[in-house]
Amino acid sequence: MTLLYLHGGLMVLALAILAGGAAVARFHRRRKWWLKIHRLLGTAGPLAVFFGLISAYAAIELIGGLQFAVPHAWFGLLVIAIVLITQSAGLMQFTVPARAALLRSLHRWMGRASLVLMTFAMSSGMYLFFYS
Repeated sequence: MTLLYLHGGLMVLALAILAGGAAVARFHRRRKWWLKIHRLLGTAGPLAVFFGLISAYAAIELIGGLQFAVPHAWFGLLVIAIVLITQSAGLMQFTVPARAALLRSLHRWMGRASLVLMTFAMSSGMYLFFYS
């Protein structure tokens, strides 16, 4: 049970970190430091997501449950994939200049989608936790 609390806490932390990264990009872009902080948060968020995934996997293993037996797990996996695509596109726009505009657009739209989808994934996780 403790690992499920850890999972929830890490995912809430990940959402807060990623939302902070989006807020920095949106509201502080004119400051010199914005990109450094945005990159830092854009790396810390997926790390929190990764450790949240590990804690959920361990919790399900300990109780002897089936992995990916509920829609929340599949939805969470989709969110994790989108978070990783968002981070990759954000980093690649600096290393693949020929595709920078496309990668920047992908990064922005996937970032928005990941924040929205994370809130839905969390809602389904809370429903699962409290009502099943």
